[in-house]
Amino acid sequence: MMHIKKHILVNAPAELVWQKLAKLDEIHVFVQGISNSVYSSKIRAGIGAQRTCYIDGVGSLVENIVEWNEGSGFKYEVAGMPSIIRKLSNTWSVHNVGEQTAVGSEIEVQAKYGWLGWLLERLALRARLGAGSAGALAQFKYYVEEGMPFTGNVGDLSNSLPSQQLPLEEAI
Repeated sequence: MMHIKKHILVNAPAELVWQKLAKLDEIHVFVQGISNSVYSSKIRAGIGAQRTCYIDGVGSLVENIVEWNEGSGFKYEVAGMPSIIRKLSNTWSVHNVGEQTAVGSEIEVQAKYGWLGWLLERLALRARLGAGSAGALAQFKYYVEEGMPFTGNVGDLSNSLPSQQLPLEEAI
């Protein structure tokens, strides 16, 4: 299993960051490439909540909330992944860091097919998922700080952040 950890500092209080992050059906508002996201369960927050994300060029993925820590984070497992993926989950976290808030994303992915899957994880999935996570974090930062979604090229957004604000990769 491979782990990809990233985080970014947001210039906003943790309470505000959590309010925006916890609205599970609004990820499409700030992450380009997700054309829509809707609740697919009656539960809106907490374990058992579920959202369906409609991703451009991919189709739909269902994210099932399996852990929920009110005010500080949640974890979801993804159903509907391509057949090469055995398991994929993501944990979002929110922590006070002085007057800023650290927002984290930790992806866990396990490919099928033994050593071939292991190689696929390292050569293809790490780069793609890492870039996607960094882009989502940068877009979320912009959304919280500017009060509106980013509409330009996500690569430009990441490049325009001061180096201490870039999504940082931790031990993989």
